[in-house]
Amino acid sequence: MASALDSKKRLALAIIDFLSTSLKDGTLIPEDAESIEVAQSCIADTFHVDPSNKAAMQDAIGGQSLLSIYGVYEKLKGKSTASTSGTSSASEGRPSTPSVPKAGSASANHAQGATNAEAESFKSKGNSAMASKDYSSAIDFYSKALNITPLNPIYLSNRAAAYSASHKHAEASTDAEMAVAADPKYTKAWSRLGLARFALGDAKGSMEAYQKGIEYEGSGGSDAMKKGFETAKKRVEEEEKAGGMDEDADGEGAPRSEGGGGGSGGMPDLSALAGMLGGGRGGGGPDLSSIMSNPMFANMAQNLMSNPDMMSGLMNNPRVRQMAESFGGGGGGGEGGGGGGGLPDIGSLMQDPNIAEIISAGAKSKVKSSVQRAVRAKIVETYPLLAPFIDEVIPKKSQLDLLKLPDRVTLYALDNRPLFWQHMDDPIIPHLRVVHAFPQCFSRIRIDRGAIRFVLSGATLMAPGLTSTGGRLPDADVELKEGEVAVIDAEGKEEACLVGQLRMGTEDIKEKKKGVVMDSGHYLGDGLWNMTIE
Repeated sequence: MASALDSKKRLALAIIDFLSTSLKDGTLIPEDAESIEVAQSCIADTFHVDPSNKAAMQDAIGGQSLLSIYGVYEKLKGKSTASTSGTSSASEGRPSTPSVPKAGSASANHAQGATNAEAESFKSKGNSAMASKDYSSAIDFYSKALNITPLNPIYLSNRAAAYSASHKHAEASTDAEMAVAADPKYTKAWSRLGLARFALGDAKGSMEAYQKGIEYEGSGGSDAMKKGFETAKKRVEEEEKAGGMDEDADGEGAPRSEGGGGGSGGMPDLSALAGMLGGGRGGGGPDLSSIMSNPMFANMAQNLMSNPDMMSGLMNNPRVRQMAESFGGGGGGGEGGGGGGGLPDIGSLMQDPNIAEIISAGAKSKVKSSVQRAVRAKIVETYPLLAPFIDEVIPKKSQLDLLKLPDRVTLYALDNRPLFWQHMDDPIIPHLRVVHAFPQCFSRIRIDRGAIRFVLSGATLMAPGLTSTGGRLPDADVELKEGEVAVIDAEGKEEACLVGQLRMGTEDIKEKKKGVVMDSGHYLGDGLWNMTIE
């Protein structure tokens, strides 16, 4: 009985808080203040509670409010959730009928969000489906886990992520709201609520959710949570400035990505270019028709012919002399097609201002609207958590530019700022400034402090930098597989330092603890970071 009495006292405090808040937010008019105060006093006296006791009030509402808790109840009552006690069917899309489990029963423990082995097994399968981008299966597995352990905040939050990835943002918002109501301290749920609300056009609600997440995380909040808050805040300010006009009217939200084309990170080095020119693998002269069919080289030739000073400077450049010697020698017997003849890769080459000036002088074309839509769709498909922000990354009424780089590499730029690049049919990879603008939208692993200087010098990323103390890899149930794009964070640093394709899955990295993880990538300070497009 003591437990039931305590619950009623907490409810009494929540009601007092609700009445007080209703006066402050304008729900009730000032003339009602005296009546409300009398009502609060009566409730406090009757239930023997003290509303001035901040600790008791915090214990009663847990950082929530009676209104928000009731809002969750309404959602539970009116929608299929597969996360309440009693018979439920998420697949049938019908609401379940809550039942009150007996105290101490297994059902009671489940209703409070406890876990069991079977539910954890479904959660693990859901995580694996998420890693494979099979979002429909992930939703099904999480729903099965919730049928066993209703209102488990982790399962609800995970299903919210799966819904968001499937562009079912209303369902994601519902799950995330129930998760934070079940456990406000589970901060991932606040982040997913913020993301879902933003996708639904509720920028103010998104900002409030991220703010709650920051408060519960403490120490000023994580970078991802703070970035989500700032993004939502910016949208709120834009909407207020526009007087409630549609957010697509101006498309001002594109991130200000600057710098570089053709860096590393899956991009081939110039050994392939040497082969095209007739060098690097010996035999025969350059294939001029192949060279001049590349619009970038045709543009380079035009720039050189019209600028003698540029030509003179180029021919005195030691890197170009090194290239010419490799071409002329016809050798450079690089095994496995590596950096034949010691040629630098494009990222390194673009750091030379003389060469960067030539390549960046043109070779740019406008992307057709149909192609631009396809590029946006491909980005969302590859990075589903970026979907709510795609209109900021590439506004609908903007004009993408396309730059063709050596060896079938395509660079997409907006307002002369590189955004994404792609080698043939490999995954499309974001510029690091896009990653910095939307850190919560990409898969991440972390290197230790000792590996930072090697990464920033363009060295191959090796497994020990991730498996030693200070490194971080995801759990097995959210494994990143070989060929997936990964963002590399650095121990003790706020922003990512590298992005590229994994040459080894994260579980293999843990098992082998050695070997090449990423043999090339776009890193801070490389040619892709520094290159300008004009």
